Amino acid sequence: MISDRALDLAIRDRLFVAATEAFAQQGYERASLNAILAAAGMGKSSFFYYFLDKEDLFASVLEAALMRIAKAAGPVALPTKPKHFWQAAAETIERWERAVDAEPGFVGLLHAWQPMRRTASPRLLHVMDEAQNAYRTLLIRGVELGQVRSDLSIETMMALIDAIDLVLDDDFHRNPPPDAAALENHRFRVMDLVRRAITPGIRQ
Repeated sequence: MISDRALDLAIRDRLFVAATEAFAQQGYERASLNAILAAAGMGKSSFFYYFLDKEDLFASVLEAALMRIAKAAGPVALPTKPKHFWQAAAETIERWERAVDAEPGFVGLLHAWQPMRRTASPRLLHVMDEAQNAYRTLLIRGVELGQVRSDLSIETMMALIDAIDLVLDDDFHRNPPPDAAALENHRFRVMDLVRRAITPGIRQ
């Protein structure tokens, strides 16, 4: 969204609700910008005053949802003792998961985002900064407490976590929309592999 142009909040809310529904149900490519604007009661000239294109709208919708999720999840609780690290990390991730589940349409938005992850523009990559920062903060404390490996840089481990998430998400999103049990199982698989990859001294 073009940051120095203030869109009326009521209009923005209608637009973002319509866009969330379209992107979540149809995916990014198939979602029609014209249909979204019609559902929101917004003209094209007004839209292009505030947004660059459909991708800018998609990124703005994701950003707004992630800001609400981050607020609902609350700050990252940093443990002070090594024995508490993984419990604290699990509790932080669980808070994020609950906030994600409570955000209407967000799992569908992630489904729409998945095919774009390997070729995403800088604008789209930026939308995940809130979630990335939560992971980064935990990793730094984990290294300090000796619970996360120190032979790799934080950014290398961030890239490793992202790669694990990307590969497992590719598999997960090939299937029909998940039920609660499938989503929980997927999250467990991601967390299990991440922990195996970044814990010192684990050999398989």
